[in-house]
Parts: sequence; C-alpha cells; structure tokens
Amino acid sequence: MLRMYIVQQTLGLSDEGIEDALYDSHAIRHFVGIDLGRETAPDATTLLKFRHLLEENKLTERIFTAIKAHLAEKGLMLREGIRCTRASNRALAMRSARDTIQSLNGSFPSCVT
Repeated sequence: MLRMYIVQQTLGLSDEGIEDALYDSHAIRHFVGIDLGRETAPDATTLLKFRHLLEENKLTERIFTAIKAHLAEKGLMLREGIRCTRASNRALAMRSARDTIQSLNGSFPSCVT
C-alpha cells in the first residue's frame, strides 16, 4: 500500500487513477509488488483509508523526506504532483514513472519499505 501511495502522489493521481494505473502499467505493478495473476489491486476506497491513516499520523512528510534523501544520495530526485489531465500527458507521466522506478530498481530505505 505504501508504494502504491508513493506512486499516486508522485504522479498526482486520484485514488481511482492509481487503481487504474496498476492495471495499465507493468512497471507500476512491479514497483508496487502486485501480481494480478495472484491477487487483485487494492481498490480506491482501501487506498483512501490508508492515505487518511498516514495523514492522521503525520507520516506523509516524513516518508517523502526519507525518499528524497535516499534518492539524493544516488544523484536522483523526485518530483511530486505531476498532473495528468489528458491521455497524452498520462502516457508521458507513466513513462516517467517507469523510468524512475527502473532506475531505483525497487530500492528504498528500510523505513519506507
């Protein structure tokens, strides 16, 4: 769920948007760790509840601070809130997410995994 939330925030997707993106993008599924042949993706309501739990406990800023520090050590950076309002923009954002995910090779600091 945490990785799903990270992708959602990075791409600026709605709860429904990240749910759709999981079904549309192999790179996002791989990063999130969901095998649709074995399990279903968490639905938008589940992600909403998870997001509210993070916000209530003031964890969102701590999570992204840790991620940004980890990426900075590797010479990378994370841009949050890329808005995808048209299909072409969404495709660009998905490619960007795929490239970022592949460059990370799924590695995150232990406090984020």
